[in-house]
Amino acid sequence: MLRWPALWAHSAPRSAGATAIGPLAGGLLTDTLGWRSIFFINLPIGVAAFVAGAARLRESRNPAGGRADWGGIALITGALTALMFALIRGNSLGWGSTVIVTLFAVAAVAFVGFVFYELRVTTAPMADLRLFRRRNFAATGFVAFAISVTVIGMIIYLSLYVQTRWASRRFRPDFGSCHCRWPPSRQLY
Repeated sequence: MLRWPALWAHSAPRSAGATAIGPLAGGLLTDTLGWRSIFFINLPIGVAAFVAGAARLRESRNPAGGRADWGGIALITGALTALMFALIRGNSLGWGSTVIVTLFAVAAVAFVGFVFYELRVTTAPMADLRLFRRRNFAATGFVAFAISVTVIGMIIYLSLYVQTRWASRRFRPDFGSCHCRWPPSRQLY
């Protein structure tokens, strides 16, 4: 029996609803309560999820499970921290500055060290990289990565495009003065 149709039918409406409602709720919160309010919406949701999980889920222990992979955790944390700091501070410090180049080098060395370390850990690696030897797993990972990069890139540039096109017109897509016609694509040109 295939489970994926049931999983898709169960999760797709929720994902589509969250994708549609999320930006709308975020805009409503920022318009009414200010931009800081979007950070507080996750707190009651997280508390409710924690309480529901503690009440409904039972602890399951894997008798074959090992200890935490502290070496892998330290290496990937160091790699991602150095990479993110370099990307965030690159414009202000200069991309060719000693600090930024050193951070990129630290990130690369730590990431390569993480890959080699995780391939050597046999009991309980943080990320079992041997799974990428399977064609189906590797292809699925590549497709998921490509979709994520495409969608995130599209959202960034599409929002900038819409902002610049609508800013040049007398169209304000907000709740207070919505003089918009449907479909909005007519007003973009």
